[in-house]
Amino acid sequence: MNSQIIELDKDTLKYMLDASGGFDENNEIFKFLLTIFASSVSENTQNELPNLFSKFKRPSLQTKANQIIGQNLDELHFLELDIPKTFTLSNSGIKQLINCVRKEIMMKIRNSLSLYDRSYMIIQMSLLASVLSKITMYLNTDFIQEERDCIDFLIKQFNRINTYTFFDPRVFLGELKTCLELIVNELLTMELLEDSQFQKIPSINFQAMFDLFGLSFSIIQLDSYIDVLPFLKEQERDEIQFTRGEGIVFPSRIFEQFSKYISETRDEIVIIGDKKIDIIMRYLEKVKKVSPSILEKYLSVTDDERAFKLGNNYVSVAERDLLVNDLALNQRISVDTAKLIIENLTLNNQEFYRNKIESLVGEPNKRMFRSPLINFFEFRCSSSLFHFFGIY
Repeated sequence: MNSQIIELDKDTLKYMLDASGGFDENNEIFKFLLTIFASSVSENTQNELPNLFSKFKRPSLQTKANQIIGQNLDELHFLELDIPKTFTLSNSGIKQLINCVRKEIMMKIRNSLSLYDRSYMIIQMSLLASVLSKITMYLNTDFIQEERDCIDFLIKQFNRINTYTFFDPRVFLGELKTCLELIVNELLTMELLEDSQFQKIPSINFQAMFDLFGLSFSIIQLDSYIDVLPFLKEQERDEIQFTRGEGIVFPSRIFEQFSKYISETRDEIVIIGDKKIDIIMRYLEKVKKVSPSILEKYLSVTDDERAFKLGNNYVSVAERDLLVNDLALNQRISVDTAKLIIENLTLNNQEFYRNKIESLVGEPNKRMFRSPLINFFEFRCSSSLFHFFGIY
């Protein structure tokens, strides 16, 4: 897609203002998170789900993704070949097969996204991004004393149990964040149908959101398979299975080391203010030509001292030039310096459009959780507190 203008219509702005202050139990994002949580509990424990969660029970995101991969293998007639019994594939052959399935699933993601208004979906995914950041920040803490909305309630429910019993939060939230980044990238760069007769669905419900994230996670799964191919021994390559129910199944040893790492490091804590953090901050200042501390100070002042209101909203919006000028005046820096800081926080910059990416690993301006600002025609939209000071 060329760098075309994305506009915020009145209905989308109204939805954002209504939703950004908090969530009730009827909000589709809240229901979506209940679905993800319920699926993790039901697949990883013998515990009964509370009534609130049981009605949202679905297969886990990983199971859903495997089923999608298997379904597409079947639709593309690969299963009829009875791989690998019929013949042995080299690493390049397996990669070609995976890329073929990947292309088919990406098409389904784009078709799903085209059913909805682009600006609405960007706002919806930005809201979800802030919610995920908030959960990450407050998980396994007692910081939330008073429930402001259903997300606070959900966090307190998580914190009443040992979350590691059900899932490692880094894996659980990391999966959702990576899926979300892929979806947002597609929203910003995909070509949309230009059919005036095509009626858009006004909003996405939690079932459709779960299906969309299942498609997205299947892409993450396929990419991880390609990444491990160089480490496969010949015998292990022959043990790869292709099924409709489970998709592409690699020998268990392949992912054992990652599981071991997660298990051994789950209790490690990085202390803010540690010397390692200081080194990283100095490096960022050297590379980016601006100090990250400027942004930290700007976000730390109260709303009364800023024109760009953040407060407790999950998503905030400001005129495009207001944020730059307010940052410059508030922190007593030049407009050019403020502009440089904002550009480093903006997701949909010109380079992003020119170089459509297949992998999410790369420059921060191509990743939602590293660059939470999105440019619209007259506005800049950001997730709450720039994803809570970037802690996620």
